[in-house]
Amino acid sequence: MSQLRTFLCIPLFVACSGKVFVLPDDDTADTASNEPDVTADTAQPVDEPDPDPYDTWLIVEDLPGGTFDMGCTRPTEWPCTDDERPSHTVTLDPFISMKTEVPRGMYRSVMGTAERPPGCTQDDCALVGVTWFDAVTFCNRVSELQGLTAPYTISGTTVTWDANANGWRLPTEAEWEYAARGNRDLMYAGSSDLEQVAWTEGDSGGRPHVVGEKAPNDYNLVDMSGNAWEWVWDRKDDYSSEASTNPTGPSTGSTRVIRGGSWNDVGERARISARDERAPEHQDTTLGFRMVRSSR
Repeated sequence: MSQLRTFLCIPLFVACSGKVFVLPDDDTADTASNEPDVTADTAQPVDEPDPDPYDTWLIVEDLPGGTFDMGCTRPTEWPCTDDERPSHTVTLDPFISMKTEVPRGMYRSVMGTAERPPGCTQDDCALVGVTWFDAVTFCNRVSELQGLTAPYTISGTTVTWDANANGWRLPTEAEWEYAARGNRDLMYAGSSDLEQVAWTEGDSGGRPHVVGEKAPNDYNLVDMSGNAWEWVWDRKDDYSSEASTNPTGPSTGSTRVIRGGSWNDVGERARISARDERAPEHQDTTLGFRMVRSSR
């Protein structure tokens, strides 16, 4: 797989952003979980050295696109749940993906601050403690820094996506699963041996980890299973058995999908086809993201 590195000579950009995740708490929208909440009381500001420029962290891979079976492809062998069924055929255009989850240092260099989860506070740790709204705002900022068209229009708690924009964005749920599969039908992203590719409850030591410490999958992407749950664009819905091309999920719904499992989850939740959801204003020390953009 060819690797594209982005090298831009742009001065360090530090911005203080007003957060746009001012939705009221909705207990019915936020699913029950054992993830610890990150709040103002538990995430105190700490003076840190200036981070490296954001583009230091922007290592990406070209993904060829194509057709694959999405969802639970081995229901008699794997511990699939109802929301992973039925498996269905999806066709995707080529796209570009970050090799890693967004690291703390990259986020700090653009937004000015980042959560400091216990046990992994250096800049190359996976960023956690971000809402879905934080993630789309960051995508827009990086797009603008690179002279790309920002994909999202954010008005209060309403976010619309211009699919023709060439800027950085969250993957769709289908893009995420395609990237995680790496053109193979395995239980986890890159292996059927969990500990080769994923930080989960069994070996994480109760904390997130530096990005890229585990083995990559066949698309050279790391931490698609484990380390941090990853926000995607889509709202949560049941699957249809119908084939689709470049699906973007339902147009309404109160939650957004998260994928990949985390350092705080059992291995079953790090399976490629496993799905979960959170209210978009939710944040905790298991939630992160990675960015993609269209190849065109």
